[in-house]
Amino acid sequence: MELPLLSIIIPVYNTEEYLTDCLNSLVSQMKQRVEIILIDDSSVDKSWSICKKYEKNMITYIFFSKDILDYLLHEILEFSMQKGIILAL
Repeated sequence: MELPLLSIIIPVYNTEEYLTDCLNSLVSQMKQRVEIILIDDSSVDKSWSICKKYEKNMITYIFFSKDILDYLLHEILEFSMQKGIILAL
C-alpha cells in the first residue's frame, strides 16, 4: 500500500454549522493518495457525529480530550518530522 502523497489536517471544534459542506467539498475533489485527518478537540456540538459519518470515506477521525491534546500534538509533530513531512503552523 502506498503512503498518501498529501495529508489534509482539519482541526474540529464546534464546527457543525459548516463541517458537512467542508467535508463534502474535500471528498468530491479527492484524488488517489490523499488522506484527510480530522482532529476534534472535545467538541460539544454535533461535530463528532458528522465526523463519524465521514470516517469511512478515506477520512481518519481522531477525538482528543483536552487533558491529552498537548502530548498528542507533540507526538504527531514528531511522527510527521520522522516521515519527512513539512507542516505549516
